[in-house]
Amino acid sequence: MQKPPFFIPLARHFSANGRISRLQYFVYGLIWLVIFSLAIGGLGFAQYASTGQDVTGLSGILMLGAVQLVLMYFVFCMAGKRAHDLGWSALICLLFLIDIPVDIAAQVARQYVTLAPILETIVKGIDVLANIASMGLGLALTFAPGIRGQNKYGPDPLRPPPAPIDVF
Repeated sequence: MQKPPFFIPLARHFSANGRISRLQYFVYGLIWLVIFSLAIGGLGFAQYASTGQDVTGLSGILMLGAVQLVLMYFVFCMAGKRAHDLGWSALICLLFLIDIPVDIAAQVARQYVTLAPILETIVKGIDVLANIASMGLGLALTFAPGIRGQNKYGPDPLRPPPAPIDVF
């Protein structure tokens, strides 16, 4: 029985179809984290070199936002494949995104409204719960073993199905 290849084609990185192993999820996550960190750092350096300012202008913020959107899409695709390995729907990976609107709403509330101490405590509590949900999902995807054998999302990434045996 031949082991499946560890490296997956680049086109599969940007699709949530199929399954990947824990090691693939971890290694590819680190590789793409380095790539996107270098891209964001390069954009910041280019902005500073050309204008002498940090990335505070609208064009710099839009460029960083575009890079972060691509990173979020990639994270969702890889997490979706990993969720498929656990037998879960990829929609559970939306928990990764729940922290973003909570943070934005909290910042807007603090910026434009003076919150009473009890409301500030509630906002902080909701923010902490969103962070815990996101981290919990990340830990589950990283450390939980996948379902052995084929499931409805595809073949096992660690143990491919046996080759058919032709007698004649």
